[in-house]
Amino acid sequence: MTTSAAGDRTDGRAADGPAAHGAAYDVIVLAGGGARRFGGTDKVLLPVGGRTMLDRVLAACVGAASVTVVGPRRPVDPSLPVRPRWTREDPPGSGPLAAVAAGLGEGAAPVVVVLAADMPLLDADVVAQLVAGLQTGPTTGPTTGPTTGAPDVEAVTLTDGTGHTQPLAAAYRRTAVDRVLAETGDPRNQPARRLTTLLRCAEIRSPRAARDCDNPDDLAAADRLARTPPESTERPPMLLDWAHQLTTALAADSADAAKPADAAEDAETGVHPVVDADLINTVLDLARDAAHNVDRPAAPLTTFLVGYAAAARGGSPADLAACVDLARELAQRWTETGSAD
Repeated sequence: MTTSAAGDRTDGRAADGPAAHGAAYDVIVLAGGGARRFGGTDKVLLPVGGRTMLDRVLAACVGAASVTVVGPRRPVDPSLPVRPRWTREDPPGSGPLAAVAAGLGEGAAPVVVVLAADMPLLDADVVAQLVAGLQTGPTTGPTTGPTTGAPDVEAVTLTDGTGHTQPLAAAYRRTAVDRVLAETGDPRNQPARRLTTLLRCAEIRSPRAARDCDNPDDLAAADRLARTPPESTERPPMLLDWAHQLTTALAADSADAAKPADAAEDAETGVHPVVDADLINTVLDLARDAAHNVDRPAAPLTTFLVGYAAAARGGSPADLAACVDLARELAQRWTETGSAD
């Protein structure tokens, strides 16, 4: 047991004791900022997907050796798999780098993960990928995609869909953070971005997990996404078989439709499929993106509208591919701003 700077006696470990299983990282959760855009409400206690933002971020820390929340002590769900320490930056409200400095002394693992408490779409898999990217270099995950790291990187950060780096959603080598703090001197009122500008960083792109909630519109968008959990990127064999049979049947039923001269015939039916397998997978990717970034009912609506527009253009595979690319770009902008504008 340890005593935090705020005097709260907690052990800061996950409830099932991950430190005993060789966990190699500590987590610092920054939860001390104001909430002027929320009318003075303590925003980290606002619900997203039925749970407070703070509870959701703490749940993402399940694999940590220790978890320290820097900010006023708040009530948390007692069933969470972590029991956080609580501490404060000195003085309270002196900025994110001062908060990182305050939390750093509460653990001893060689890797430190820094998370903002207003990023409720973080999860344990994303945190694990940040740590893995720092320890082993390039990795690939089903949600976030490849890192651009190398074995000598000092930090791995999340980036959103526009390439904006989140220094408060990152894994750092403890020695690198110590060096930045030493070079900075007084950390009070210093930006967290010093951690990324002064270090060799790799990135993991995750538009969903990298979202933060700075205003009520952000909160509403995060709540909508939280109720649409990420799906597996694997294709159920039944779905692919259905798509193949449907496109073949549509082609057979359209005897008078023009077919590209170089279209491949199906070996069993002798019929030119309307859409080839690659484009089927592309459309399935589009449906997934629309469901994740906009809303689940947007998936069938989006694919219908894209197919209709492609037919109006001429109906070729190139027409469909162009319409799919446009729709995916709009869906990406939607997840960043809540609209396609």
